This record gives sequence, C-alpha cells and structure tokens, in this order.
Amino acid sequence: MVFTVSDKMRELLKNPKYQKVLFVASKITMEEMVASSNKKSEKKTKLKIGMIQVLQTFGADMKYNPHVHCIVTEGGFDRKWNWIHTYYMPYKFWRRKWQYKLLTMLKKEMPRCRETDVFINLLFKNNPEGFVINGEHRFEKGEGWNMARYIGRYVKHPPIAESRIIAFDGEQVTFWYKDSETKQRKTVTMEKFEFIRLLLSHIPQNNFKIVRYVGVYSRRGYKHRQTEFHEGGIIFIKRSWREEIKKTFKYDPLICPYCETQMELIGTCFEGTESYPTEEPQPVEPPSDHKYSQHDRILFITSVIKSVIFPWPKPRFGFLSIFRLDRPGK
Repeated sequence: MVFTVSDKMRELLKNPKYQKVLFVASKITMEEMVASSNKKSEKKTKLKIGMIQVLQTFGADMKYNPHVHCIVTEGGFDRKWNWIHTYYMPYKFWRRKWQYKLLTMLKKEMPRCRETDVFINLLFKNNPEGFVINGEHRFEKGEGWNMARYIGRYVKHPPIAESRIIAFDGEQVTFWYKDSETKQRKTVTMEKFEFIRLLLSHIPQNNFKIVRYVGVYSRRGYKHRQTEFHEGGIIFIKRSWREEIKKTFKYDPLICPYCETQMELIGTCFEGTESYPTEEPQPVEPPSDHKYSQHDRILFITSVIKSVIFPWPKPRFGFLSIFRLDRPGK
C-alpha cells in the first residue's frame, strides 16, 4: 500500500514532528481497513496486524513529495490470538478515511489558530474524494521478497541514480526522469547548488526512523511472530536465535565454514579494550600428547590453506565475537 498526500502539504511535512503523524495515521487507517474486510465477522473486531512502513520524501523529479510505502499482512490476530484472514481490500473507498485521519491528527499537532483551521478546511474542500491510496494485489509465493527489495531500494539508495545524470559542465547539472502521469521521459537542467540543495533536503534528521515496524512485526509482537500457518490451523512455536538464522538464511552460524566443526562462544571483545585483537591471531598450538587421525590432519591442512587465501577479516562494527572449536588444537 502507498499512502500519499496533497501537494499543498509538502512544505508542511518537512517538519519531522508532522512526518510522524504520517506513520500513525496510515497505521490507524490500515487497521480499520483490515478489520472492515473481515467477512466472517458481523461487527468490526480490532485486529493486531503486521505492517512495515517506509517514508519516502522524493519523487522521480527529486522534488519534495512525502508518502509512505507499506507492506501489510492479509489479516491479523484477535485478542485471543486467533488469526483472522481478510481478503483484498477496495482501497479506493478508503481515500476519504485516510484523508480524515491524517488531517484531524495534524490539526491537533499544529498551532491552534485561525490559519490552521483555514488550511485544514481548504484541504478537505479541495480534495472531496480524499487523498490517493494505491494498493497492489496480494502477493503470491515469492512475490513478497521482490516487493521488499523494491521498497528497500528507497532506504539504501539516494533520491537519484547516477545513471540518470546526463551531463555536468561545472555549473549546470542535467538529468532525466520519467513522469508518473504522462509516462514520458523528461529532461531537467538546473544550477549545481540547487541540485545539491534538493539532495540535502531528503536527508532525515539525526535519529529519525524512516523505517518502522507495527503490530506483529514490532518488538512487542515477537510472540505473535512465533507462528506457522498450516491447512489445519496455526501452530505456535519457539525457536532460539540459532534456529531462526538456520530457518531464514539456510546456514548454521555455529558451524565453522572451513572445517565444519561446531563452535562455542567464549566471549566478546569490544573495540578499545586490551583483549580486542589488532593483528592476525596467532595459531593455537595443539597439546603434545594429542594424536590426530588422518581425517583430522586433512581438515587442519585445508583450514590453513583457506586462511592464507581468505585472510583474517578486519572487524567493521566495533566488536568481535570469538568462537572456539570443540576439538582442541583447531
């Protein structure tokens, strides 16, 4: 789902305080949409949905255009932890609901004065059909990952790809974009400092979260995520961090990638401490009374060769976890 706003609100929504309202209003609107789409229930039942929200502040032409991209579960949990499945929602009928939720919440956050009342009333009057909501069909198996990558690009990439910059003569920057209405390619030329100003306007303030997790996907929704769906119903499960990694990424984090031996966590070294390694670690000498089999010798030689080809990696995140193999001397 994509929740958009009126172009008259773009300058106002540069304020992070009002950007937060975008997240909250889209969350409330989506919860009501899911609850109302429950065909099995005669009355509206509040459901705990799962929702990932991503704030995007730029359009194809790099101008400020805030809107919220969302991935939403097709249903939710009721108060008894029963999963209630919903079906495709006619999002066009919810445009006025989204408009009402957003504008009424913004009005509470804005200064109480006559100018605020006039501004909000004009937004209602000039947009009688509400603000636009775009919704995709339900994802089939495998499609969700593609959409997650598509939305993730907005978090990782800048407002404009380098490939769209056609020319720069030292003073003027020329780039192209595809118009969303006409579907035609347009070329824009602007002064270099204006181009940089547009880029800088999309940098969020320090500690402002442009990606947020709601309901089932939030930290508090951990218990709800420990579920598996089958034809016979829902099975609640509990997995350790190791099992979660094995299930998601298809590898065991405690198995050495070189000798395929299980490791044991013996400690964590933080950068700046005396125990933090600054050089390549010295090899551990095996005990003199220990005898290896031929298979152990082959594994040891293989690990030495790999350590030469793939040297000790430089830590990137300020801390290093040290693992020990169960077999002594490895």
